[in-house]
Amino acid sequence: QVVGGSVSLDNIIERNLGVVGIFWNTHRGATQGKGLDRPKLEAMIGMFHDDGTATILNGNVAAGSERAGFTSPGVQCDDTVSFVGNEAHSCLAGFWFNQYRIRGRACTALTDFR
Repeated sequence: QVVGGSVSLDNIIERNLGVVGIFWNTHRGATQGKGLDRPKLEAMIGMFHDDGTATILNGNVAAGSERAGFTSPGVQCDDTVSFVGNEAHSCLAGFWFNQYRIRGRACTALTDFR
Protein backbone atom coordinates (compact mmCIF):
# COMPACT_ATOMS: atom_id res chain seq x y z
CA GLN A 1 0.00 0.00 0.00
CA VAL A 2 0.99 3.55 -0.64
CA VAL A 3 0.06 5.20 2.63
CA GLY A 4 1.18 8.33 4.37
CA GLY A 5 -0.60 11.41 3.12
CA SER A 6 1.68 14.40 2.66
CA VAL A 7 4.84 12.50 3.65
CA SER A 8 4.34 10.01 0.81
CA LEU A 9 5.67 11.65 -2.36
CA ASP A 10 6.44 10.50 -5.90
CA ASN A 11 5.87 6.75 -5.35
CA ILE A 12 5.85 4.50 -8.43
CA ILE A 13 3.79 1.32 -8.10
CA GLU A 14 3.86 -0.63 -11.38
CA ARG A 15 3.01 -4.15 -12.58
CA ASN A 16 2.03 -5.75 -9.26
CA LEU A 17 -0.52 -8.45 -8.53
CA GLY A 18 -2.53 -8.31 -5.31
CA VAL A 19 -4.58 -11.45 -4.57
CA VAL A 20 -7.11 -12.49 -1.94
CA GLY A 21 -7.49 -9.36 0.15
CA ILE A 22 -9.22 -10.08 3.48
CA PHE A 23 -9.73 -7.02 5.67
CA TRP A 24 -10.45 -6.22 9.31
CA ASN A 25 -13.88 -6.95 10.71
CA THR A 26 -14.98 -9.13 7.83
CA HIS A 27 -13.65 -12.65 8.24
CA ARG A 28 -13.86 -15.57 10.69
CA GLY A 29 -15.65 -14.39 13.77
CA ALA A 30 -15.72 -10.67 13.12
CA THR A 31 -18.27 -8.82 15.23
CA GLN A 32 -20.98 -7.69 12.85
CA GLY A 33 -21.32 -3.92 12.73
CA LYS A 34 -18.18 -3.17 14.76
CA GLY A 35 -16.21 -0.35 13.17
CA LEU A 36 -19.09 0.99 11.10
CA ASP A 37 -18.68 4.38 12.76
CA ARG A 38 -15.27 4.76 11.09
CA PRO A 39 -14.80 6.93 7.98
CA LYS A 40 -16.10 5.38 4.76
CA LEU A 41 -12.64 5.10 3.23
CA GLU A 42 -11.41 2.96 6.14
CA ALA A 43 -14.39 0.65 5.68
CA MET A 44 -13.67 0.23 1.94
CA ILE A 45 -9.87 0.34 1.80
CA GLY A 46 -8.40 -1.05 -1.41
CA MET A 47 -5.75 -3.67 -2.07
CA PHE A 48 -3.91 -0.82 -3.78
CA HIS A 49 -4.47 2.36 -1.78
CA ASP A 50 -3.13 5.70 -2.99
CA ASP A 51 -2.99 8.23 -0.19
CA GLY A 52 0.17 10.00 -1.35
CA THR A 53 1.04 12.93 -3.57
CA ALA A 54 2.16 12.56 -7.21
CA THR A 55 1.80 8.76 -7.08
CA ILE A 56 2.13 6.74 -10.29
CA LEU A 57 -0.03 3.62 -10.13
CA ASN A 58 0.13 1.77 -13.47
CA GLY A 59 -0.45 -1.76 -14.75
CA ASN A 60 -1.48 -3.31 -11.42
CA VAL A 61 -4.04 -6.09 -10.92
CA ALA A 62 -6.22 -6.54 -7.82
CA ALA A 63 -7.83 -9.99 -7.76
CA GLY A 64 -10.11 -11.37 -5.07
CA SER A 65 -10.51 -8.44 -2.71
CA GLU A 66 -13.51 -8.60 -0.41
CA ARG A 67 -13.40 -4.79 -0.44
CA ALA A 68 -12.17 -2.44 -3.18
CA GLY A 69 -9.44 -3.30 -5.65
CA PHE A 70 -8.17 0.30 -5.71
CA THR A 71 -8.81 3.40 -3.57
CA SER A 72 -7.59 6.78 -4.70
CA PRO A 73 -8.59 10.43 -5.07
CA GLY A 74 -8.16 10.00 -8.85
CA VAL A 75 -6.02 12.32 -10.97
CA GLN A 76 -6.46 15.63 -12.80
CA CYS A 77 -8.50 15.28 -16.00
CA ASP A 78 -5.52 16.21 -18.18
CA ASP A 79 -3.26 13.58 -16.52
CA THR A 80 -3.24 10.47 -18.74
CA VAL A 81 -0.11 8.79 -17.33
CA SER A 82 -0.41 8.53 -13.51
CA PHE A 83 -3.23 5.97 -13.19
CA VAL A 84 -3.33 3.81 -16.33
CA GLY A 85 -3.95 0.15 -17.14
CA ASN A 86 -5.01 -1.01 -13.68
CA GLU A 87 -7.43 -3.95 -13.39
CA ALA A 88 -9.75 -5.25 -10.68
CA HIS A 89 -11.28 -8.74 -10.78
CA SER A 90 -13.61 -10.42 -8.26
CA CYS A 91 -13.66 -7.42 -5.93
CA LEU A 92 -16.67 -5.96 -4.12
CA ALA A 93 -15.85 -2.65 -5.83
CA GLY A 94 -13.23 -2.20 -8.54
CA PHE A 95 -12.47 1.40 -7.58
CA TRP A 96 -13.49 3.38 -4.51
CA PHE A 97 -13.18 7.11 -5.10
CA ASN A 98 -11.72 9.04 -2.16
CA GLN A 99 -13.65 12.28 -2.58
CA TYR A 100 -12.19 13.63 0.67
CA ARG A 101 -8.78 14.27 -0.94
CA ILE A 102 -9.48 16.01 -4.24
CA ARG A 103 -7.96 19.31 -3.06
CA GLY A 104 -10.07 21.78 -5.00
CA ARG A 105 -9.82 20.10 -8.41
CA ALA A 106 -12.30 21.21 -11.02
CA CYS A 107 -12.21 17.76 -12.62
CA THR A 108 -11.05 14.29 -11.56
CA ALA A 109 -10.67 11.28 -13.88
CA LEU A 110 -9.44 7.73 -14.37
CA THR A 111 -7.85 6.58 -17.61
CA ASP A 112 -7.88 3.02 -19.00
CA PHE A 113 -9.25 1.35 -15.87
CA ARG A 114 -10.28 -2.27 -16.52
